[in-house]
Amino acid sequence: MANLKELRGRIGSVKSTRKIVTAMKMVASSKLRRAQAKALQAVPYADALTAMLMALRGEADDAAPPLFRGFENPSPKHLIILIGSDRGLCGGFHSALFKHLREFTTDLKAKGQEPHLLIVGNKLISRMGTILPVAHTVPNISKTLSFAAAEAIGDWAMERFLQGDYGQCSVIYSRFVSALTQLPTRQVLMPLPVEDMPEDNTGPDRPYLYEPSKEALLAQILPRNVHVQIYRALLQSAASEEAARMNAMDNASRNAKDVIDDLTLLYNQTRQAQITKELMEIIAGSEAL
Repeated sequence: MANLKELRGRIGSVKSTRKIVTAMKMVASSKLRRAQAKALQAVPYADALTAMLMALRGEADDAAPPLFRGFENPSPKHLIILIGSDRGLCGGFHSALFKHLREFTTDLKAKGQEPHLLIVGNKLISRMGTILPVAHTVPNISKTLSFAAAEAIGDWAMERFLQGDYGQCSVIYSRFVSALTQLPTRQVLMPLPVEDMPEDNTGPDRPYLYEPSKEALLAQILPRNVHVQIYRALLQSAASEEAARMNAMDNASRNAKDVIDDLTLLYNQTRQAQITKELMEIIAGSEAL
C-alpha cells in the first residue's frame, strides 16, 4: 500500500494536470467560436458556386477546359489533398481522417488508380510519409490560414493536374457539424464531378447568356471554384479541430476528477488504517504496563 506522502504527491500532480487541461478546454472553446463563425460564413458562397457550375455541367462541350471535363486519357494517379492540423491533443480528429483515407485509398487501388498525397498540417506530415507517396506538403497551416494559403494549395494542384500528372484530385477534411460531431468528408475538386450533376438540367433560367464568352468565364470561375472549395475545407477543418480539442480536454478533465476522487478515497483509507494501527499499538503498550 502506498504511503501518505506518495499519495499526496500523486493527488497534487493530477490536480495540476486537471488545471492545465481545463485551461486548454477554455482556450479551445474560445477559438472554436471564431473558427465556427468563419466556417459557416464560407458555406453559402462555396455551395452557390458549386451549384452554378453543376448547372452548367450539362452544357459543356468537347472544347470545355480540362478542369470541367477532364482528359480523354487521364493519368491513373489520383491526388488527395489531406487536411489535418499542426497540433495534437485533439482526440480522434486525426484518427478519423486516417481511417477515411485508408478506406478511400483501398477503393482507389482496387480500381487501378494510384493515390498520391498533398498533406496539410504538421501532425499528418509526420505520420503519413511512410504510408503513401507524398507529392507536396504544407506545414504550419494554422499560422497562415487564409484565402491566400488556399490559393497556393489550389494553384499547385491545378498546375500538376493540367500538366497531366494527375487524372483526378480530391480533398479529404473534417467537416464541422456541431461542437460534438465532426465528420471526415471527401470532395472531388478536379475535374468537376459528373455524379453530382442534377438530373433535371432544364429550368426557367436556361439557357444562360454569357458575357464575355463561355470559355472566358469558365477560365476564371473554374480556378476560383477550386480555391474556394479548398478554403472552405480549411475553415471547416480548423473548426473541427478546435471542437475535437475542446471535447478531448473536457474528457481529460473529467477523467482527472475521477482519478483525484479515487486517490483521495485511497488516501483517507490509508490514513485511517495508519491511525487505527497507531491506536492499537498505544493500547497494547498501556496494557503491558
